[in-house]
Amino acid sequence: MVTIYLEKKSSRTEYIFNHLFKHILGCQFTITDNEEEYLGSSCPAICYARNYNGKGIHVVPCGLLSEEGIRPIEPDVSYWKDLPIFFQTKGEIPFDLFSASFYLISRYEEYQEKEQDKYGRYPVEKSLAFRYGFLTQPIVDQWTIQLGKMLKEKYPEFISDSPHFQFIPTIDVDNVFAYRHKGIFINGFHLLKDLFMGRIQRVKYRLSVILRREEDPFFNLNKITSLHQHCGTLPVFFFHCGCYGRYDKKTFFPSYEYRNARRNISRDFIVGLHPSYRAAFSPFRFRLERKVMESCVMDKKIVHNRFHYLRFRIPESYLMLSREEMTHDWSMGYSTHPGFRAGTSIPFRFYNLNNERTYKLMIHPFAVMDKTLKTDLKLDEVESREYILNLLERVKAVNGTLVTIFHNENLTDAFLWRGWKKMYYSLLSEIRTMN
Repeated sequence: MVTIYLEKKSSRTEYIFNHLFKHILGCQFTITDNEEEYLGSSCPAICYARNYNGKGIHVVPCGLLSEEGIRPIEPDVSYWKDLPIFFQTKGEIPFDLFSASFYLISRYEEYQEKEQDKYGRYPVEKSLAFRYGFLTQPIVDQWTIQLGKMLKEKYPEFISDSPHFQFIPTIDVDNVFAYRHKGIFINGFHLLKDLFMGRIQRVKYRLSVILRREEDPFFNLNKITSLHQHCGTLPVFFFHCGCYGRYDKKTFFPSYEYRNARRNISRDFIVGLHPSYRAAFSPFRFRLERKVMESCVMDKKIVHNRFHYLRFRIPESYLMLSREEMTHDWSMGYSTHPGFRAGTSIPFRFYNLNNERTYKLMIHPFAVMDKTLKTDLKLDEVESREYILNLLERVKAVNGTLVTIFHNENLTDAFLWRGWKKMYYSLLSEIRTMN
């Protein structure tokens, strides 16, 4: 148990203390604004006040946690124990660790920024972590681990039961078939294009798949589930259930094979909705696609979500999920850059700065996506494997959770992703030996 003294309680202090102490350090805590009660406590102590009362580790507040609403903030970044810090103060810890953590986890900066990229998303280039080069560090987790060490040094009786490192692979199923169920116009157009370009082998391959002489390379869900079961991992699957569109490559015609595959996978694994591009900002479409998904999985209630193209806006998208009674979202990350968008690897609840309220919706940050490594960082499968393992070591050092995103269409030896299936299997096997 840790006793925290502060001058003013707020919903913000309760929210951030709960995440840092309960979910990262794994210890109980109590908050008091009664100085006599604080001084009389025999527990390890933290004095979160402007004036030090002589007991506990002193952290000077910068004022953010006692405020309401949003104001323009541009933090200055410096370093402490080789870690980037901001909201510098003059306590025993030279910055307001709690306000800095709240700033990142609540995504305070995203409420301030009105500029969006071409997909309607918050631009990574605007984030503090990207601009100061600490995006690939689970910085909130690292700060909190340092705080735990300081508590242990000052109070040898302090005990924390930090969570164990977890690895959670997730699979996005955007494109179930490469050729089948695409319709005569789509296949006809590409057949003529390949003929015109002289790609005869591709023409033969497409025709063989359409005529069911060969398996469709993207319809590999059973192989993916077998691969994970062999490696002893439990992935989370997100299935696209929307209509065909510019950014949605679903088939034109309903497929019994796809419906049956979703049903089979839902028996053994967690499955979630991967709403279409347009459904991200349309509650009606989102609701319709969720019903389609639930009809495919033995009428189970779907409560997990990951937005297609990671196309969401804070707080609007999370408010929509909350209204729809979704309880888990796995979209917290960037499409073009690996790292920790909210500064933490550990799941946290959605906090709405507009009404200063904590919601039931649990946010699961992910650290890296296959397309980011290949398309944006220009890494091959060998370099990508090493990159993921480096991220894993950082997360493991803070007993965090590493969430990865791979796509079924990229775990195949067809087309431009040759070798990635083998790399992924190797990665799963190696991570298994580490746990």
